[in-house]
Amino acid sequence: MFASSYTQGTISLYPVDPATGRIGSLASSMQFYGHGTNPNRQESPHPHSINVDPKSGGFVYVPDLGLDTVFSLDISTGVFKNTSYTDVTHLFAGAGPRHMAFHPTLPVAYVLSEMGSTITTYKLDSTIGYLTMPALQNAKTLPDNFSGFSKAAEVHVEPNGKWLFASNRGYQSPSNSITVFQVDPITGTLTLNGRYPSGGTFPRGMELSPDSDILVVGGQDTNNIVTMKFDSQTGILTPTGYALTNIASPVTFAFVPQA
Repeated sequence: MFASSYTQGTISLYPVDPATGRIGSLASSMQFYGHGTNPNRQESPHPHSINVDPKSGGFVYVPDLGLDTVFSLDISTGVFKNTSYTDVTHLFAGAGPRHMAFHPTLPVAYVLSEMGSTITTYKLDSTIGYLTMPALQNAKTLPDNFSGFSKAAEVHVEPNGKWLFASNRGYQSPSNSITVFQVDPITGTLTLNGRYPSGGTFPRGMELSPDSDILVVGGQDTNNIVTMKFDSQTGILTPTGYALTNIASPVTFAFVPQA
């Protein structure tokens, strides 16, 4: 089990007993150091998530918002091995990398940057745990001429690998939205397909249903959860009109598998 501390600038690793599910004592930790170019947001390290390589299981990738860096760490022995800052991928200054998603079949990974409102596409070498530089693409989640407040939040790839979703938190249209990209089946690069109102304010989290036909979106500031119908043939999102209200700052979602 992995944990990242945005405030402390640390990541931690704990063993889990497969028979009982009990979490063991801390097995490994790592402290990040440094700062980025934005003194208000990047005054220190801010590891934002830990993402396990689904193809190998032997590496994790840690986007650090404060350092504009994704760290690659070997976990094959049950501890963080790459503690020398050697296996890193640097994004553009002020990007603020936050979350990641992996293509289900192609050797490709996507890094969502909160501050830059971008999705950066990389070739992924799962044998050595490496995001190949230079990046394949840097796609904006908002229009080129947008200059208002916005913070990209979440990224998901549809299970068939044909579509990618990114959420944009903000208060001024076209932010406060869900951006849908079509994924090239050969290269994994992205083409903008559409941008849709999120149905609430500050869509911090979203999740696609297991059958890929419903997108659930949370409005953190409006305390609501809405659903959108997703057409996997066209990539179009359509509001269902359904909403849950008085949900205190919904952030993230998970679906329970059904027998």
